[in-house]
Amino acid sequence: MNYYDLLKQKSGRHPMKPFIIYGGEVITYRDFSRRCEQLAAGIKGLENRVVFAYSDDFLFQLTAFFALQSVRATPLLLHYPLAEERIKALAQEIGVSDLLTVNNLQDLVPDGHTTITKDKLFLSPSSTRRDCVSREQAAFETSLLGLSVQITLDTTRNPPPQNACMGLLTSGTTGLSKHFYRTYESWADFFPVHNEIFRINSESLMLLHGSLSFTGNLNAALSLLYAGGTLVTAKVFRLKRFEHYIMEFGITHIYLVPAKLHVFADALHQKHPGVLQVLSGSQMLNPATIRKLQKENFPNAEIHLYYGSAELSFLSYVGAEEILSNPLRVGKPFPGVRIFAVGEDLYADTPYHVLGYPRPCPLPDRAYFDEAGQLILRGRRDELHNIRGFKVSVSHVERVLRAIPGVTDAAVFLETGNSGDAKLSAAVVSGLDEAEIRRELSKKLYKLEIPGKIRLCDSIPQNQAGKPDYKELAGNKVDKIAAVIF
Repeated sequence: MNYYDLLKQKSGRHPMKPFIIYGGEVITYRDFSRRCEQLAAGIKGLENRVVFAYSDDFLFQLTAFFALQSVRATPLLLHYPLAEERIKALAQEIGVSDLLTVNNLQDLVPDGHTTITKDKLFLSPSSTRRDCVSREQAAFETSLLGLSVQITLDTTRNPPPQNACMGLLTSGTTGLSKHFYRTYESWADFFPVHNEIFRINSESLMLLHGSLSFTGNLNAALSLLYAGGTLVTAKVFRLKRFEHYIMEFGITHIYLVPAKLHVFADALHQKHPGVLQVLSGSQMLNPATIRKLQKENFPNAEIHLYYGSAELSFLSYVGAEEILSNPLRVGKPFPGVRIFAVGEDLYADTPYHVLGYPRPCPLPDRAYFDEAGQLILRGRRDELHNIRGFKVSVSHVERVLRAIPGVTDAAVFLETGNSGDAKLSAAVVSGLDEAEIRRELSKKLYKLEIPGKIRLCDSIPQNQAGKPDYKELAGNKVDKIAAVIF
């Protein structure tokens, strides 16, 4: 069983129901299934291979994911953009010799059809089927499937692990992305639990945005497929358009990472009582954003933040009221998941892990449970830095900073001073002044944990995962940052 098989099941049960609304175009379960079949017709011969799918187009990513599974290949969606050298390195590391993309990606193959050399990627057009199809299908084939190409990489091919149905990459926030494999059951067996808690069912219409190469987005899309719901998205995150989608299509669920949710909340102008659930993860949620969404925009919605990882899936979840009482909470474990701490070292025992992971598994975070049984994060073990002889967790300082009432967003990072010593700096989006921010920080942090530089800015630059771009922050003057990058 894989997710293409699940798609075919759902398509057979309700073929005319919308599966995805992409940029306003409604695509039914039957039509999307046919599109996957069209693409699959041009990529035969990939059985028992790991195949990269590389594009910035959400619809192509989704189509390629299912089409590859239909021919019994193992898809691995690459982050976009990704440097050619990094693609080659990943291919060599994993043992991948095939890449599926669209041939308008000029940064990957600027000359179109390149020659076969040992140092270059080889581009060869796929044999996309040109049979008699409907006008809509023909338009899709011309605009997307007709541009699909299969690139052969000069690497030694390794088969995927037994029972793997997909490969995954970590976000790479703390370094280079790592790759893993999942079985169908490692997510699908969790969806009934996940969907019941977050009230996802066949009537759900979920609005999300972002690349499917990031596991939070892919998990949300597949959990919706499992329930037989409808996915709503667009290539570009246009705030007014996304609010229009809420009204036009009757959105019931919203899934956005906190950085995007903060921006979206600021842009919302109306109440939307039909929204029942707002989901977020991978960062802490700002209390000010929660209050605005509850009071001004989504009066009937439950707001949840989850804690987890690409390797282990969702581990815990927390509701809005618990966050408002302590913004550092990440909640209680999901049913079937056990989280425990030994000192401040954190461990998780979950059946929903990637292939090859131990049970229980050590986590990179330091944490403890409060008196209410809620998990409180203290920062990552590998983010402890020596500041004048004192061990400081950058992520903990950042969480405390974001929890200050009146702070919309913040990022904390290391800079090197004139003496060569590491120093904390912070970029903050807030209506408070620097003195007020420092006063609030002094209530929660030791003196050496308070950033030496605090610069107010309009917004925090984001990487492709929707998280703060710490490399850009460290490489630029903070007071010159003026745009969120999506």
